[in-house]
Amino acid sequence: MERAKDLLAGLPAPRSLDRTARAMKTFTKWHGLRGTRVALVTSGGTRAPLEACSVRFLDNFSSGFRGAASTEKFLSSGYAVIFLHRLGSLVPFSRHFAGLDLLDYMEFDEEGEKQKGNVRKGQSGGVGSLGLGSEEDGMDYIFTEELREWADAGEAENEMTICQECEVTEIGPSPRIGKTIRAERLPRLEWVLRKRREAHNLRTLLCVPFCTVYEYLHLLRAASLALEPLGPSAILFLAAAVSDFHQPPDTMPQHKIHSLGKPLELTLSPIPKLLSPLASFWVPAAFIVAFKLESEPEQLESRATAGLARLAPSLQRAVAVVANLLTERRKRLLVLVSRGGDQKVEGQLVECSSEGKGSEAQRVVQETAGGRQKSTREGEAKVGPIERVWLGLSESEKTESLEIEDKLVEFLINIHNTMQ
Repeated sequence: MERAKDLLAGLPAPRSLDRTARAMKTFTKWHGLRGTRVALVTSGGTRAPLEACSVRFLDNFSSGFRGAASTEKFLSSGYAVIFLHRLGSLVPFSRHFAGLDLLDYMEFDEEGEKQKGNVRKGQSGGVGSLGLGSEEDGMDYIFTEELREWADAGEAENEMTICQECEVTEIGPSPRIGKTIRAERLPRLEWVLRKRREAHNLRTLLCVPFCTVYEYLHLLRAASLALEPLGPSAILFLAAAVSDFHQPPDTMPQHKIHSLGKPLELTLSPIPKLLSPLASFWVPAAFIVAFKLESEPEQLESRATAGLARLAPSLQRAVAVVANLLTERRKRLLVLVSRGGDQKVEGQLVECSSEGKGSEAQRVVQETAGGRQKSTREGEAKVGPIERVWLGLSESEKTESLEIEDKLVEFLINIHNTMQ
């Protein structure tokens, strides 16, 4: 355990880490007492600063769509969710209106003295009013009212009583449909508001924002330790696009790097890999789901399988790796490589397009019983029987606004059910 913790030594931690860890611990204990399964969903990209007084940084294009959409599916399936997300990325429910100019859908009251719509300054994605954790460190993540309430409950002297009876103040009223927002111009507004309100009423969604890769790694460890007492009733859905490289803090320039008309040379170090210690020490009984994004079609399955092989040998429970290609098809087609599940899922036939017929990585298995394929390829014996499943959306499903995340989470829940 200590050896795993040493991987984070020297990486700057969020100033509010202890309080956030306490909030997550209280959240998981509260739901554990009620027999509710808890999912940790990580989402969005991570920023790797190149300077201590950061102006420049490494980043990626992840929008957080998969994590936000999957969180909604977990919630609708009866899970409580810790949503560990990149600040400014898509969040559950609000994601349906990303890119809209809300001013087009709002009106003034008759006196024109106040703007209607209950869009409060400082709100982001329905997680409460925001304030920087530290004015001195703009890279520190934001600490929300919701986090503060769970943390304060965990500070109480009789923590067990608080966990059983704590009340979480609602984070602001929802917009009044038809009076302040022109609902007819926002498709699904009522449905989204109802689902969001349900999550608030049941206290099943705890949003934890981060910005830098360092904040993410520390918060991931804290969230994992909070989930550990739940054993196999916890699932870690690690969909965040985590930086692979960084400028180590001890070699990072203190001030802004000036160009001076010269080329910039950087020597980057690999980010510590936490997946193995996470699975082996921090949450040894939970269901772990990792993600891979590849750009080489012919390498998709093999690299997903290799990732599973690195993760699985020391584990005695189900694990899975979800992989897709860096193309537009990633939003409707993926492959899931798993070990240890005994689920039975009735799948729907997925047509194989002509562009996919020549490549194993792009080939869609004609699904029978979920499109499952048992595999005993050479080199996989040390992991045990591996199961490959291609999940995709048919044309009819796409017109019904079904998302690939719906199928993915449903499939994973069926695996998770076998662990209970």
